[in-house]
Amino acid sequence: MSPLSITTGNFTVLFFPAFLILFFTGFFEVIHLVNVQRSVLFILILGVIGTGIANVLFFKLIQMSSPVFATSVTYLIPIIAFFWGLLDNEMLTPVQFLGAFIILIGVYLSAKK
Repeated sequence: MSPLSITTGNFTVLFFPAFLILFFTGFFEVIHLVNVQRSVLFILILGVIGTGIANVLFFKLIQMSSPVFATSVTYLIPIIAFFWGLLDNEMLTPVQFLGAFIILIGVYLSAKK
């Protein structure tokens, strides 16, 4: 199957529970507020661009390589976030450095043939 159809299927299945949650939380009572509409716009942008396109690329990566390699890529996401934090002058603890090291060791061991 194509990565686009897998992603579309995932989002279609998730639509119904998400709609139920919105219905029972009173979302439709506050949708008329300008702040809520603006927030929903940004959530839609994050959902479509951040999650939707990332899912298509992830499933394409699985097609091109192997599931083990694709999973290794997802383990590297916290490492990238870790270095973005360093660039933003966030205070990082030795435990976070240790965690990043453990993740890198795990990625290396899983990719090792």
